[in-house]
Amino acid sequence: FDFNSIWTGRDDTASEGLSARRFHQIVKRLPNTFSIEKPNPATITIHGFESDEGVTRNKGRAGARKGPNAIRKAIANMAIPRYFDSDLSSIFDGGNVTVVNEDLETGQLEFANKIQETINNSH
Repeated sequence: FDFNSIWTGRDDTASEGLSARRFHQIVKRLPNTFSIEKPNPATITIHGFESDEGVTRNKGRAGARKGPNAIRKAIANMAIPRYFDSDLSSIFDGGNVTVVNEDLETGQLEFANKIQETINNSH
């Protein structure tokens, strides 16, 4: 997961001001020692789950593992809605959990633990 190559896009703020910001300009990498002293109910954390194993087990076409980063890239250059106040809200990216050696169950457990850790450190 290459944070800087995903969260990138055009910047119109020089000519149009802060109202022209895009998501790639406000999303921050979730630090390893993440803790919010004053929690904000508007804080968002993105986590991805990279796996084709569930699809493969169900006889589907592989490709789901590319989904988390494809979604990020699609969002990165979108304009921030006018009602979104990035001074009061934060968006973090916690990266991806990747299923290794077709071990879907371990990957799901790791993903659940990552989400729980984010929740625990946000209160």
